[in-house]
Amino acid sequence: MKRERDLKNPSGQGIAPPKDERGPDDDTKRARTDAHTKDPAPAADTPAVPPAPDPAPQPQPFRFTRPPGFLLAQQVEHKLAEAEEEKRRQRRLQAERAEAEASTGPNPRTPASVAASRTDSSTPPDVGFVELSPTAIADMTPEQLTEAIEYRIENFGGMTPDTPHLTFRQTALVLGNDLPLAKSTMCVGRVRTWLGSQADLVPDVILLCDAKAGLLAAPATPAPTLAELTSVWRELTGALVVPRSPTQDGCEFLAHAVCEWFEHTRPDWARLHLCKRWVVAPGGGRMHPPYHWKHHVAPQITCAEGLFVIDLLLGAQGPTAHKTWVTAAKGASAPADTFEATAPWELLGAPASATAGFVPETLTPIGATLRTNIEACKRGW
Repeated sequence: MKRERDLKNPSGQGIAPPKDERGPDDDTKRARTDAHTKDPAPAADTPAVPPAPDPAPQPQPFRFTRPPGFLLAQQVEHKLAEAEEEKRRQRRLQAERAEAEASTGPNPRTPASVAASRTDSSTPPDVGFVELSPTAIADMTPEQLTEAIEYRIENFGGMTPDTPHLTFRQTALVLGNDLPLAKSTMCVGRVRTWLGSQADLVPDVILLCDAKAGLLAAPATPAPTLAELTSVWRELTGALVVPRSPTQDGCEFLAHAVCEWFEHTRPDWARLHLCKRWVVAPGGGRMHPPYHWKHHVAPQITCAEGLFVIDLLLGAQGPTAHKTWVTAAKGASAPADTFEATAPWELLGAPASATAGFVPETLTPIGATLRTNIEACKRGW
C-alpha cells in the first residue's frame, strides 16, 4: 500500500495539498461537448474557420497509467469484505428459512438428509488448486492475470505460493505501458533492476526496458562542469517561483519543476546526469529545526567535479556540493535513523530506505492537483 506522503504543509504557501486524487490521468481529461448540442453549420458564403489547435500537452512524468489499486493487499481487503458480507447474507437466509420451517413444520416429502444439506452452508466448497509455474505465468495476459489473482483471493485468501508471482507480472505489465514516458537512464536502470529480481516472469517487459535504455543512452554526452552549471543559475532562478516560506513549503513541487526546467532547456543533462536527492527522517522523526521536516528533496546534477544540488528553498546562491547540502537539510538535531537516497527525477514519492531502489508501491501518480502545484512553481514556461 502506498505510504502517506508529507509535503511539508503546502497549504502555508497558498498551494492546495492533494485531496482525493482520482488517478494519474485526471490531468489529461478534457471536457467533451454533448453530442446533442452542436453549433449550426456556417452559411455557404461564409469562409470556413479552421479549428483552433489543441493546447500544448503538459509534461508527463513516468507514472502508473492508473493508481496502484491493483496491488494484492487492496484486492485482498476488497474481496474479504465481499466474502464477509456474503456470509452475513447467508446467515440471514438461514435464519429466515429456519423460522419459516418452525412455523409450518417439516415437509414429509423431503428427506431429512437433503433438507439439512440445503440449509447447511458451513462446509466450504471442495476447490482444487494447481500452482502455476513461472513459465506459465510469463505467458499470461493482463486479463488472465486478473482472473487468476481474483480466483486465489476468493478461494484461498490470496495465500497461494504463486500469488506473489502473478501480482509481480501484473505490476510489471502496467509499468511496461509507461516505459515510453521515462526520461532518464537512471529511471530505466532502476526499473530494469527491479524486473531482474524475477526475470523469468517478465522476459517480454525486460526486452521493452532494454530497448528504452538504449534509446536514452545515445548520444553519450559528457557531464557538465561546475562552471557550466553555475552559468545557468540566473536563467534557472528567473524561470521559477520560490514559495513564500522558502525553508518549509512545497519542496517536492519545486524540485519537480526544476527538473522539468532542465528537461526543457538542457535535455541531455536531464537524460543522463539529473536525479533527485532525498534526505528522509523515518519513524516520525523530525529534522532541520525549527521546521521539523520529515523529509527534504532537491534536484542533483552530476558534474565533472562531483555531485551538486540545486536547492532554492534553502536560499542557496548557486549549486551546492552534495555533502554540504545534506548537512544543511538535516540541521543540528536530525534523528539517528535519518538517511539519504537518490531517485529518478521523473518520479514522485519519498524512497522507502537508503537502499530500496525502485519500489512500485511508493510511486505517487501525478493527477490534476499535483500537476497544478508543480506548474505554480514555474514562471512563464
